[in-house]
Amino acid sequence: MINNKDSEFKGIFILLLGGLLYSLYGVFSRVIGDNIAPFFQYWTRALIIILLLFVLIIINKVSLKSIKKNLPWVCLTGITSGLLVPLYFLAINKLPIGTTLFLFYATSTITSYILGYFLHHEKMTRVKMISLLLAIVGLFVVSMDTFRLQSTVYIVYAIISGALFGVNVNMVKKLGKEYPSFQVNLFNWTGVFVIGLISSYIFKESGNWNILSIPWAANIGLAVCSLCASLSVIIGFKYIEVQKGSIILLSELVFGVILGIALYAEIPTVFAIIGNILILGSLIIPNLNINKLLKD
Repeated sequence: MINNKDSEFKGIFILLLGGLLYSLYGVFSRVIGDNIAPFFQYWTRALIIILLLFVLIIINKVSLKSIKKNLPWVCLTGITSGLLVPLYFLAINKLPIGTTLFLFYATSTITSYILGYFLHHEKMTRVKMISLLLAIVGLFVVSMDTFRLQSTVYIVYAIISGALFGVNVNMVKKLGKEYPSFQVNLFNWTGVFVIGLISSYIFKESGNWNILSIPWAANIGLAVCSLCASLSVIIGFKYIEVQKGSIILLSELVFGVILGIALYAEIPTVFAIIGNILILGSLIIPNLNINKLLKD
């Protein structure tokens, strides 16, 4: 029998794996480059993932459950998952990278904390608040050298995309209690497919169907990586609070710096090093036994 501590440790490990998988997005994206239009690759990846999910559901003989009583939550899950990337894409193409990253991650983490309190009745302890503050300071320091507040509409897009991610992980947590992980993933990627396809049409993107090319191999690889990452988040949140889990997902930034050094010999800035140390601290603090010290 797994006790609460073992269960929480399992959740931490799975979400750290999710953070690592999310950090691989940049690696695959560099290979894809401009060879495949952004929203075209977005909805084609979603289609690949949906097909893979149905294969996994059949192989594992997973029984899909009726969504009738949870239809509003299911729709909200798909819509938030589908909308957050187009809005993030619009923001990051008009704002400095540091500004977009800070606004996205800070908003998503704060949203997760608030919804975790109201939706899942998670306690807002002093330790968690210290962790949140440390994470936000770390995010700001990481983005400090490129942080600029400009183009108000795109700042709003970045904030909304972060809030949508925070809402989405809370929906995943809620639905994960009643539905198989594969089915919850279907809710997410169906939304991504529909909204990605519509976005691709709106922006009049040209399709690249050269599936034997290296960029398409990377697109398929990113689809598999995305599937594993989203499954890690869905499964991980079964074992850990949303508030703690949202902080752990910030490990994506730390893994991103490590991958940059290992694969591209990128030298991180002083701001990046200090900021990531602060983020690491925010990951560790909630899982240390210091509640008595801080009189939680």
